[in-house]
Amino acid sequence: MKKLMILMLSIIMLASCNVPDGAWDPFKWDKKEYKNVSAEGATLVSTLKNYGTCWLEGTAMDSVCYHGGSIHYIEEDDSTYYDHPDGTRHYMCKNPRLDVKIEGKKVTMVVAPNPDPVPHTFYVELSYMDCFGPGIKIEQKAGK
Repeated sequence: MKKLMILMLSIIMLASCNVPDGAWDPFKWDKKEYKNVSAEGATLVSTLKNYGTCWLEGTAMDSVCYHGGSIHYIEEDDSTYYDHPDGTRHYMCKNPRLDVKIEGKKVTMVVAPNPDPVPHTFYVELSYMDCFGPGIKIEQKAGK
């Protein structure tokens, strides 16, 4: 009986990960790039088409990076998460000009108004298991 249980556990462990490292399909989005976002700010929503969720690794504004809300970073930065009543974990990341919130397949990005006389480019870096990107790119117009 013990041998049978060990054999069954071995088979389950070997079969549980059927995708080799690095062989995950890249993210497919309904929209992964936003150009000419108003200097007044905007709320943008992208929906993931080929995975049930994704994890926030971080955001960047121009060349400044902010760590994300991946569970591995929870205690190391300004990211946070909350447990939704439906039992899922939702990840959030806040940088001074961009708030990102993930709820299942939906990624909501709130771009703050741009008071600077130059445009800004934001990147939202996401992952899921062994899938890394492509993320979401946002180009915001210059302020006045």
